[in-house]
Amino acid sequence: MSTSKELFGKRLVYLRTKHAINQEELAFKVGVSVMTVRRWEHGEYGPEFDRLEKIAKAFGISLEELFKGL
Repeated sequence: MSTSKELFGKRLVYLRTKHAINQEELAFKVGVSVMTVRRWEHGEYGPEFDRLEKIAKAFGISLEELFKGL
């Protein structure tokens, strides 16, 4: 069974692919390092609460949409 961090990581990869944003672009838009984005995507840890809104904004979606299907 996947953890919530792993599920969020998979969702992040899906959204990046869907919106044609690479890890470097997402990292820049959210204000974190590329390594941080990679760690989120691999489920090593999840983003801090204050980053979630920036992630959603980077994709042009709501917070609800960010977590859709999790």
